[in-house]
Amino acid sequence: MFYHLCHCDDLSNERTDSDSSRCRYQGKVYEVNEKFPKGDQCNVCTCQRPGNVGCTENTCIQFPKCRHKGALYEAGSRFPVGDGCNECICTTLGIPHCTKYSCFPDCTHNGLRYKKGATFRKGDKCNNYCTCTVVGTVECSEDLSCYPDCMYNGRSYKAGTKFRSPDGCRVCQCLTDGTVSCSETLC
Repeated sequence: MFYHLCHCDDLSNERTDSDSSRCRYQGKVYEVNEKFPKGDQCNVCTCQRPGNVGCTENTCIQFPKCRHKGALYEAGSRFPVGDGCNECICTTLGIPHCTKYSCFPDCTHNGLRYKKGATFRKGDKCNNYCTCTVVGTVECSEDLSCYPDCMYNGRSYKAGTKFRSPDGCRVCQCLTDGTVSCSETLC
């Protein structure tokens, strides 16, 4: 790293008191040992002693900025596409490179809309919860213990339980409303 030492009067044409503990550079005042940008986007200066500023002299490479939907972005910066799920990165060529994921809609459950990732009550008698997935579907927990049992052919069944009918041909299930539903298959 190279430093270029200069006296602030040479850079800014502003005078500082020789007994002051500050430097003046491009119209701003800095304390001794304080670092600050040179103003060229890549070099740093330090107030070394009253009135003297030392700056790095690195070669600055200026990359073109990216323009996206009317806004300008620096090379390497990330920014949203604006569709709620994709983002871009500004390349050193000044061309935005954007992801192209499929964006899924929000979820609808019982007539209400929910954002992706939202968790909400299912709306049943139990304490079941649902989640709006990133693909726009609703997934719900199924705690069936609070639903009423079903009575079928003199036997009691828990909600969600599947069983064979007495003739052994049909598959039946105890539903969450306490009723039984059996397949239509006959022997």
